[in-house]
Amino acid sequence: MTQSLHGIEPPPDPGRFKSDQSKQVAEYWQKLISDKLVRTDLANGSTQMYAAYQKDQVASYVGASWGYSMFRDNLPQQAGKWTIVPMPTWGADGASGDWGGSTVAFMKGNSHLYESVKFNTWLNTDPKALALENKLGGLYPAANAGLRLPALSQGVAYYNNEKIFDVFADSSKKINTSFAWGPTQKTANLALQDAMAKAAAGDGTLTDALSTSQAAALKSMKDQAIPATAGK
Repeated sequence: MTQSLHGIEPPPDPGRFKSDQSKQVAEYWQKLISDKLVRTDLANGSTQMYAAYQKDQVASYVGASWGYSMFRDNLPQQAGKWTIVPMPTWGADGASGDWGGSTVAFMKGNSHLYESVKFNTWLNTDPKALALENKLGGLYPAANAGLRLPALSQGVAYYNNEKIFDVFADSSKKINTSFAWGPTQKTANLALQDAMAKAAAGDGTLTDALSTSQAAALKSMKDQAIPATAGK
C-alpha cells in the first residue's frame, strides 16, 4: 500500500495499483496459486493447518520470528525435520518486514498503577524476563540491545540445535524503518483481507486485490478530508 499525507492532488487512477514491487510479489504468488503449489484453505495457526503439517501435506511456511515456537509447541513429533532460512526475496540485499508485535496495557481505574508500571518495566527490560518471553512465547526483542541476550546465541533443540536466532538477527537489519501505516489502515486491511480471500477462491487475482484495497484506502481518506497521493 503506497500512501502519503504530503500531497494534495489525487492520483490519476486510484483504482490501479502503482507499486511495481507489490505487483511483482502478487503475480508471483498468483502463479503459485494457479499452479496449485500453495494451500489457500488453511487459516494461520488453525487446527486444520497443523493437521496438514502432521500429514506431511505442506513443506514450508513463511512467517515471523515467533513462528519458531509455534511449530515447536504444536508439532513436537516433527522435531529435527525443520530448519529456518531467510525469506526469499528479489535482489542481492534481501528485504524483511514486521509481522505482529506485543504490548502491555493497564486497565482504567487500576488501583495498583505503580506496581503495574514496575512489572511492565521488569517484563520488558530484565534479561531473565526477556529470555523467558522468547523461550515460552517466541517473543523477539524490539530493541537492538536485546539481540545480545545470551539466550539468543544458543541453538534450539527442536531445530537440530541450529542457531536460528542468527537468521532473525540478520533479517531484522533489513527492515525498512521508514515505513508508516496509513491513517485509515483498518479500512485498507479489511478491504485487502476480503479481496485476497476472494482471489484465493478464484474470484479475481491478487493484483486485483491490491488495487481494490488501495482504492478503498484512498476513498476512506478522501471521505475524511485527508489529502492523499499515490506513492511512486
